[in-house]
Order: sequence, then structure tokens, then C-alpha cells
Amino acid sequence: MLPLAAAAVAQTPPEIRARVEALSKTVLRDSAELPMDVAVTREITDAAGKIKSRATSHVKFLFHGFNPRNDTFKMNASAGLMSRRLMYDSMAGDVAFFVALSNLAPRQGDENRFDVKPGPDGHGFLIQTVRPECHDFVLSSNLLFPRNFCGSVDLFASADGEGKLQIDRFVLEVRGLPRPGQVRYIGATRVTAFRAEGETQSVHIGSDPQPYFVPKRAVTRVITEKGAVVLTNIYSVVPPGKR
Repeated sequence: MLPLAAAAVAQTPPEIRARVEALSKTVLRDSAELPMDVAVTREITDAAGKIKSRATSHVKFLFHGFNPRNDTFKMNASAGLMSRRLMYDSMAGDVAFFVALSNLAPRQGDENRFDVKPGPDGHGFLIQTVRPECHDFVLSSNLLFPRNFCGSVDLFASADGEGKLQIDRFVLEVRGLPRPGQVRYIGATRVTAFRAEGETQSVHIGSDPQPYFVPKRAVTRVITEKGAVVLTNIYSVVPPGKR
């Protein structure tokens, strides 16, 4: 389980606030288990951008959703023995997705704020957030995702036929770089950029009439002075009874 970084709406028109709050309740709620298959690709490049290695595999991903009672989300991943390392790498995209969408979660007394603006193409909305807890950048020893960081998240939302908002894609970017770090596959170096972005897809689970937003694609980039690691996850929902 991973803790959420919550956010509250401020300085936005009441009707927009109501729509975003309704969206947060749709995104962040309990769910039944939803199995997904993840096609993961890992590319490692040198400082000149030349590919040093490329690996692909498939991972089984189990989505559990958000638990509003204790502000946590839960997920599981599994893979064969030969794909175990790529399984851990792929979880960077899983975590990025949940961390990005968790910024919609309102918490009483939270000082965090996010702004809602018109979408860049004139349609929908751009929800921009900044994580309030700013810590020195520390990359996890097991995952290619920061354990501590300051960052910003952009959530791009559009309206469905009934006017309800839905999340289309996200961009998460770490601030305060470059910072020294120990990066798997590269070693001791200075991390110059960390960025995760992706698209979402809506699915229905069981008899629940409201859709869940789950990852469709996630790309995580760890860029350093010595090279970069790029992870790409493509998610497919497993039909009932197929796993």
C-alpha cells in the first residue's frame, strides 16, 4: 500500500469545483479486483542517446483501486522468474498513475491547492497541481520511481456526453533537479530529469454503473548525466474468466 498526496480545489468557480469533486469521487473509491496484462519495454541509452540495451516482457497486474477509509491505494504485480526484474521496473508506471490521480483527493485541512484551467485545445480542463511536501529527491532502491521528491502533476480532463468529467491523460514531473542518485542500470550519477506521462481508460467492474479510470499507457523517463532509462507500459484489461 502507498500513501496518497491529497489536494483540494481552490479559487475555481463553484460549478467547476463541483464537477472536479464529483470526478474525484469517481476516480478514488473502492473497487473489486480488475486483472490487467501489461506489455513492458525497458530501454537504456548512453549519454549520447544511443540504445545500449532493450528488453520486453509481459506482467500480470491486479488493480484494487483506492481505499477512502485510510487514504491508500493497492495494486499487485506478478511475472515469471525470468521477467521478475522487468516486473519491478514496470511498477514505476503503475505508481506514477496512482500518484498522479491521487492529487484529486480532497482532505480536510489540507493546505495543498490545484488550479483548474481550460484545456490546451480549448476543450475540457487542465487540472494543475503541485505536491506540497517537498523533500530531497531520493530514488527508490527497488523501483525506478522516487521515494521522496517535489513535483507537479497535470491532469487533462474532458466531458462525456452527460457533461461528467473524465481523466484522459496525466503528466508527472519532478522539480528541484539535478540531484545525485544511484540509478539502476546506470550507477552513481546525477539525475537531471524525471518525468512520467500516460493515458487512462475507463472500464466497468461488475454491476457498478460508474466507470473506473485505470491506466492505458504509461511512459517513465529517468534521465541522468550518464544516460537514461525509459520504461513503457501498455495495459490491456483481461476479460472475465480469462485469467
